[in-house]
Amino acid sequence: MSPLPEDRVEAFVDFHMHGFRFSLRAGPREAAAIEQRVRRMLAAHLEPEPGVEPRPVTFDLITAAPGHDWSKTVAGLVPSAERQVFQIGPEKGYGRYFFSDDRSAVIVDGHFVLEVDRGAGAITAWLISATAGEGRSMPDLNAYFLWAIIEWFALGDHYLLHAAGVAGSPCGIAIIGESGWGKSTTSISLVKRGMGFLGDDLLFVDSRGTTPAIRAFTKPVKVDARTIAFHPELAPLRDDPDARILDGGRETGEWGADIRRFFDVEIVRSMVPSALLFVVPARGREPGTARLPAAGALERLLAAGEHQHSARREAARFAALSALVASAKSYRCLVREGALFDVDPVLDLVREELRDVADK
Repeated sequence: MSPLPEDRVEAFVDFHMHGFRFSLRAGPREAAAIEQRVRRMLAAHLEPEPGVEPRPVTFDLITAAPGHDWSKTVAGLVPSAERQVFQIGPEKGYGRYFFSDDRSAVIVDGHFVLEVDRGAGAITAWLISATAGEGRSMPDLNAYFLWAIIEWFALGDHYLLHAAGVAGSPCGIAIIGESGWGKSTTSISLVKRGMGFLGDDLLFVDSRGTTPAIRAFTKPVKVDARTIAFHPELAPLRDDPDARILDGGRETGEWGADIRRFFDVEIVRSMVPSALLFVVPARGREPGTARLPAAGALERLLAAGEHQHSARREAARFAALSALVASAKSYRCLVREGALFDVDPVLDLVREELRDVADK
């Protein structure tokens, strides 16, 4: 690991997630640029879980000079004999390269290099600095934060699931689907009906227990005009410049915000879901909902959790998702037309299925 710069701002943000306290450290420039963005993104994780003594993790952000030779950085982190490349993207450094063992991982991108060392309790992110000549802003926080946190928990047998999660009456529900297919709209609909909230996009499957649990990754909900049309409480986001989601400085037509800003909702840290709801666009099919067999639910769940892992961890992920399907009682496919649909009939069907299972 390269020596850290001396002008560090020590722990300018602490955030907590599932028994860990991540302490962000950076130089004054980085700290000033991202502190409020980090606090908005991780608002649900700024306080520790009551009654849990968190284990400390240092998270260092280091700005590298433009034109920095990433190959030398990687060579210093991962001896060539130990490298396992799980995915290689386009050439010229703009793909993602993964090198990993069971306790550490290095992720290389065109904008950053991440070293995630579970054994040492440390995460280090080297970032390309902004220059007027390149016209490049600091990399999107989501990029290195998401990869760092995802990989940190993957090294501890928590596997990524591209899904939303809610918990309450009638049960815990995982809502699985690709981006833009209605996870946020559906989960917000259920929150408005009194259910607790784990997240609208990313969750973890904790495979360590006898029954796999789903753990929260609560971050700002990401919504577009269709979701706002269905949930008019979110309309103030349109006029909030801080809520706009940009991609390379360009408008995406999406907004992000802490769900608690608009709804009185309980943040739930974990659950064992009784229902798996797979949201898909109609694309010529009749809108509605239908039961899925367990095998079909597992196939869709595996696709939603796709991530690059070593062979051992991939086998463990498959076993965890299989056990998650086996422990659930209801599998449904929700075919939607646009963002406008009523979740109440779906809830009624789930309740009916759970009663049938209980009666048997």
